[in-house]
Amino acid sequence: MTRLVRRLGGFGILFCVLLLAVAGVIVVAAMTGRAFGFLQFLATFAGQATALAAIITVTMIFVRKARIAIAGVCITLIGVATVAPIARVQPCAAGQPDLRVMFFNVWRKNADIEDSMRYVRESGADIVGLVELRPEMMAAVESLRDIYPYMTTCERWGLCLPVVLSRYPLEDLSLDDSRDNFWGSLRLVNVPALNLTFATVHLMRPWPFRNPWAQYKHANWLIERLGAIEGPTVVVGDFNAVTWSRTIRHISNTLDLTALTSAGTWPVWLPASLRLPIDQGLVSSGIACAAKTTLGGPGSDHAAIAIDLGLTPRVTTARGDDAPAP
Repeated sequence: MTRLVRRLGGFGILFCVLLLAVAGVIVVAAMTGRAFGFLQFLATFAGQATALAAIITVTMIFVRKARIAIAGVCITLIGVATVAPIARVQPCAAGQPDLRVMFFNVWRKNADIEDSMRYVRESGADIVGLVELRPEMMAAVESLRDIYPYMTTCERWGLCLPVVLSRYPLEDLSLDDSRDNFWGSLRLVNVPALNLTFATVHLMRPWPFRNPWAQYKHANWLIERLGAIEGPTVVVGDFNAVTWSRTIRHISNTLDLTALTSAGTWPVWLPASLRLPIDQGLVSSGIACAAKTTLGGPGSDHAAIAIDLGLTPRVTTARGDDAPAP
């Protein structure tokens, strides 16, 4: 890129300045967390804008454009602080995780659900949340009964509500007003053996697919239902919002949850560095440690995510391994 800028001369410098300005607008929109409509849409790409600002900064250093390089450094640092903030929950040390949970948007157009379920089987997860299941896909899900004997059912309005699979007994706490299950839904379960509440979410799409306030209002709907929960809580799902978005900040700040970061998850056919991290994992202050990992996504347009959790105190369960005391 440095050679290209030198060849283009003043025009090349101007082009880089314009790109840097666009990156700056995107990063600032994401940093403030107050953008709606078009600016909110731009803020979704703050990760890519930060990378672009870093590339331009390095280029300007090589062509000795100090002022532009300084501006680029500022935009890059703001972008990094926005898209990858310091975590309030530390990753688990070796041997510390008690539990692995998984979330997978299997995609309503999935043509190989059996392959997707084989991937779930091999994940090593103790609890799994699934969304965008069609009723006819449930036969493949049921094939996992030997390792996940506890499952929620497929209440449906076209698509199933989120379905939870577990090695541990479940208490289904879902409410009857989960509204349309494609544009937004919630499955809430309690895992008594772990003293854990596990929520699987599918939030509606943002602008320009819906009006600018729709997703924010739906986030408030979700907050109302999660607000009364006490004790350790894990929330996973396709939020149709990136980790640094206004929507995720609103949910995490209001409910005192920590949004975990990882590589992007959608669309799965792009390199991980170019995907958008819209599949989220949020944990409450009752979680001792947590780390989120982006996995593969056979059959889907989303990559699955896994979260390794540390829960305390620990006791030996009927499974013969360690788990938190109820």
